[in-house]
Amino acid sequence: AAEGARWSDNDSAAGCNGSSGGDHTSASEERYVFYTHQVGGHFCMVKPLPGTRLEVELPLRTHGRSGDNCIVHGGKVILKPFDADEERFYCQLPDGTLAPLQPFTPLFYGTKKLRREQLETLTTGGKEASLAKGIRQPERMPSDPPDVRESQFSLQHVRRYLVLEDLGGNASKPAFLDLKVGCRQRAARHNAQKREHMARKAAQSTSAALGFRICGMQCYDRMSGEVQRYDKYWGQQVGVDAMSKSLAMFFADGHEGPLSGVCGDLVEEVVRKLQLLEATLRQLPGMRFWGSSLLIFFDAALAEEGHTEAFLRSVQLKMIDFANFENVGGELSDEEYLCGVRNLQIFLRGLLEGWASDSSIETKLSAPPCPKLQDLEQQHAFEALQRSRRAPLAASARDPRDFGAETASEDDPSGHLSANAQTISGATGRNLLRELASHRIVPARADNGGNASGAGLGCILESDPESHS
Repeated sequence: AAEGARWSDNDSAAGCNGSSGGDHTSASEERYVFYTHQVGGHFCMVKPLPGTRLEVELPLRTHGRSGDNCIVHGGKVILKPFDADEERFYCQLPDGTLAPLQPFTPLFYGTKKLRREQLETLTTGGKEASLAKGIRQPERMPSDPPDVRESQFSLQHVRRYLVLEDLGGNASKPAFLDLKVGCRQRAARHNAQKREHMARKAAQSTSAALGFRICGMQCYDRMSGEVQRYDKYWGQQVGVDAMSKSLAMFFADGHEGPLSGVCGDLVEEVVRKLQLLEATLRQLPGMRFWGSSLLIFFDAALAEEGHTEAFLRSVQLKMIDFANFENVGGELSDEEYLCGVRNLQIFLRGLLEGWASDSSIETKLSAPPCPKLQDLEQQHAFEALQRSRRAPLAASARDPRDFGAETASEDDPSGHLSANAQTISGATGRNLLRELASHRIVPARADNGGNASGAGLGCILESDPESHS
């Protein structure tokens, strides 16, 4: 998915103000649709309609105090559902150890809150609004039943988003390739059972063997000019023997080399950027980019029109998706991520020189590193996360009045319920979200003897449906 993260500067915004009260554009004037160029990811991203100017809450470090806002041109940004860990990563970028990564991370503008009525307009009227503006709604995926998007918003009166750079905002024919990098997907929150599941899943794709797999791509047929979109389900079926052909579909209209002309220039530019990224990652010991992706972008229209220099300037290579980033310490770089970066370079060099489809390519590939080291790092990260979660629970146990204070956000009082429901997979989780939307939580009350009624955790009562409108 096209997304964004360094700091935006004043040149990229329409204007800034020092308080949350300076509203240059009213919420009623802000219009949104689902992002039409999203080719990967689990959550639907949102795009402001053309001409929209939206007020964005700046990151805390920008001016050192909260409440500062900036007006941003909607054509330059997309909105991604908020994740506190991902925001924390973006806020760490400008200073310190992660600063060398800034050329490889898109712009981060801040955060944006959409009210429930804006979300309802998005889910019920987005199609009509997008058709009126000539923007095509994204197609639903096979596992995305009609109520999935709506159920994402069912519990929340306010939903917060990360405001990120839209890499294809100014492109006539934006081409995107989304690659999940790493020998398997990891996260500190994964328990032993989940880790085993992710290892089996990686073995079923090219992740375990190559260190990367295709999550999705959008490209254009040069003969017809029509857009071609491939989703993550297609990418999961691409094996090692078909990787060269799949990459050629994106970079060279299916031609597997040797490449020359503008296609050769394109691949050489991407290889050059990959070399720089590899060198940068080696300077970041202890940093683990678990679950992160590489997004490759260019404007295909510039190549078709013969504007070679402008076309090559449009080529971008960005790291995205940092919700599971971890600093595990130590002296070693992220060898699982680097394995994917190196092998991607080998495939692209094979396209350039015409040997990518030969069986000999397997002798040139980098072998994946032994997983034991990162397995141990992941286990330590899991244990540290569990300890951090137990600490506020222990504090709340000492003072019952603080129960839930750490888990429910100020903008979403039922956030802890939503978070818990999201840990249940498939239809079960979605049904639970819908059922909870029509109920309210009543805290437990102590009797005169100080004993809490019921189980001591409160109860669920049916609410008046109008109270959730």
